Amino acid sequence: MKIRALTVFTPFPEEWSRDPIASLFEEAVTRLGEIKDILHENGYDIWTFRITLPKPPIETYRALLSLLPDPPQHTLVSIGGLEITSVSPKIVTELVEKGYYVPLHGITRSPVEGARAASWIIHEAASHDPVLATRIAVAIHNEPIRTPYFPDSTSYALDWTYGLAYLYNDLMEKHVRGELRFEDFLDMLEKPLSIVRSRGVTAFADLSLSPWMSDSTAGLITNVSKAGLFEPGFLSAIRFLNKIISELAARIAWVTGFNEVMLPYAEDKVLIDAGCRGRIKAQDFLLASIACVAGPDMLVVPANREMLANFILDTYTVWLTKKKPIALRAIPVNGSIGSKIRLGKFGSPCIIPYR
Repeated sequence: MKIRALTVFTPFPEEWSRDPIASLFEEAVTRLGEIKDILHENGYDIWTFRITLPKPPIETYRALLSLLPDPPQHTLVSIGGLEITSVSPKIVTELVEKGYYVPLHGITRSPVEGARAASWIIHEAASHDPVLATRIAVAIHNEPIRTPYFPDSTSYALDWTYGLAYLYNDLMEKHVRGELRFEDFLDMLEKPLSIVRSRGVTAFADLSLSPWMSDSTAGLITNVSKAGLFEPGFLSAIRFLNKIISELAARIAWVTGFNEVMLPYAEDKVLIDAGCRGRIKAQDFLLASIACVAGPDMLVVPANREMLANFILDTYTVWLTKKKPIALRAIPVNGSIGSKIRLGKFGSPCIIPYR
């Protein structure tokens, strides 16, 4: 098992100005280093280090670029959340160009206006560089989410808090096959969290089952369902895995965030290969979110502002029924269906159609 993300959730800065935030970053990096050393001593590798800020006040939006220093080196930083109808596409684009991750809040209060605003923001960022759109999430829930999964991550604690996310598709598959007892599975997920908490700090884990390229969650689901991607049986297999995650979360207790199966298209080799063969569509991911996956994520789709706005509205409609948090990421690009785009560390996924 690998620790996918070690995240520190910061308290509120003394004030929203450059020096207090720079000091907050310095302490955050120091704290991440201390926890990293503890986990390394116990044999755990950590893939990414992350910092999540609280939501900045709306009155600071125009000055955000000047009051925020560059993110610390080799560390991902979530801005904590911006109100979708109060921030301009230009500001969001400049923030993600600077390296920040941006959750867009407020769509549940103003769905039509919010969906339209989100689509315009995402298209503006992607027109500069498709990679920038990977740092923007449409947060479809009423309350902020504290999770190590980016971009939809917000800090709201008054003190320093830590979050862990894991790559553990292999352990889940062993458990499903009967090769790993539930109690042993539980101990493996709980141990790194207990190590961190033993230092007298507050720490939680998001037990969401997520992929990274060849470590495929989609492949695990098809193995469980004995069916192809998004074919009959696929949704029930997702639900089956989510039930196991829920049982683990109930026993660990120190959980936060989504705690569900995640299917980010451009992060899963099985999904990317299917997309490049023309076998899946954005609508498939929307349908899958009914079965309690966290949401349509990392979808590389044709650039079309109205289509994306409507797709966001459809995702909001799923949230109304599902009554669980959903986050959406889309990367709208110019090009024909099936053509590959360069997406930095995500490689070259293909454009998939909406339907």
